[in-house]
Amino acid sequence: TPFLTTIDHTATIDHTGPAVKPRSGSRGLSSASGPTISGTRLAGALDAPPHRNVSEDPGCDRLSVAAPLQLFVDQMARQGRMYCFPGILLIIAVSYSLGMLVHSPWGRPSLDRLAPMQTYEQRPLQLHAQAPTEVPDASFAALSSAVGRLGPSSRLYFHRLYTLTLNDGALDIPGPFQAKVKKMFSAYPGDLDALEFVKKQQVMVLYNRWTFEETLFNALRGYRPGYSAALSPEKEAELKELVEHSKDGCDFCNYQERTAKDPWGRIESELCYVASNVAKYQGYHSLIVPKQHSPLEISLALVQDLLQTANKWFDKVYSQDRNMQYPHIMWDNLPRSSASQLHFHWQASVNRDHYYARANQVRDGAAHYEEAHRSSFWADVIAVHEALGLAVRLDDAVAMAYITPTKEKELVVVSKS
Repeated sequence: TPFLTTIDHTATIDHTGPAVKPRSGSRGLSSASGPTISGTRLAGALDAPPHRNVSEDPGCDRLSVAAPLQLFVDQMARQGRMYCFPGILLIIAVSYSLGMLVHSPWGRPSLDRLAPMQTYEQRPLQLHAQAPTEVPDASFAALSSAVGRLGPSSRLYFHRLYTLTLNDGALDIPGPFQAKVKKMFSAYPGDLDALEFVKKQQVMVLYNRWTFEETLFNALRGYRPGYSAALSPEKEAELKELVEHSKDGCDFCNYQERTAKDPWGRIESELCYVASNVAKYQGYHSLIVPKQHSPLEISLALVQDLLQTANKWFDKVYSQDRNMQYPHIMWDNLPRSSASQLHFHWQASVNRDHYYARANQVRDGAAHYEEAHRSSFWADVIAVHEALGLAVRLDDAVAMAYITPTKEKELVVVSKS
């Protein structure tokens, strides 16, 4: 919830103070012992971002929900004011912690998440001047060493934005099982005989401290059975046959008679059309559907046309209801994406108050990053990706091989318009 997200901040670290137990179970990465925090250094504690970068500060971890109460108790103990009954102390402590979260007589800054968001919405996207790539040979497998080779400004942006940790894993493989393991990882380019690459593994954990995006990387998992960068000829032939057979009785190929329309009619272009979704998950929810059936023939011209048609539909929705300001597109392609029709299509919807789920979470984190550092979140993220050789620019747009992807083949595009 916004409340829990708001108080999930890091206090000022002082290694001479009493220990505060970290929140357990936070994304499975909480530590066994907490940082030490001085009650006398309370000012500014909640101004810091969520921070767990052990490479920068081994004592740093995120606080539990009870941290404001602990800080209050620590401060009272240091000042010799622990003369009240536990029940009264609890009431005072709760009042004190609430005072840290709202405008209050204690003068704590408001942590209302709407204030920085309103400021963020009024600020146009400003990108840093494009700098040369600092680590041209960067890859996800070698990202940890690449970060160490970044220049001063790029390294500052990285550590302000991300936490990177390396976790070692080890296992023993019984003799009878070794032959099967070798077969499982037959695509591995190194020495298969000793299986050392399986017995000793390293997992890189990359965490965005502002958006809470987190990705676990293990290069070995790219060599698992059934995983490949491209379809095998057999799989491709099988998929083409499936697509061909699905043309018979396809509703989207006969859209004039077998798809619904929005109340204002149908928006249509040369390459695609809009159909109103018959099972809506939002008040305004339609499909942007290409006129071609095959999901395997995707061209630049088609994607451009789909986007332009989607924008026309969004404009039409906005003309009907000025409160609907947050558009969303989801691309369904093939059954594993939960597509009910093999004929590929986009789901388009509009929300009233905010973007959905992850998009709004990222937007919220960007607003608070800019408030804390007086620097553009996206400009700094892009600068990190460019320094690592993981971004390209085209006019005012930037495409990145995102270092905290939801899935392993994710691209993020940021544009001024």
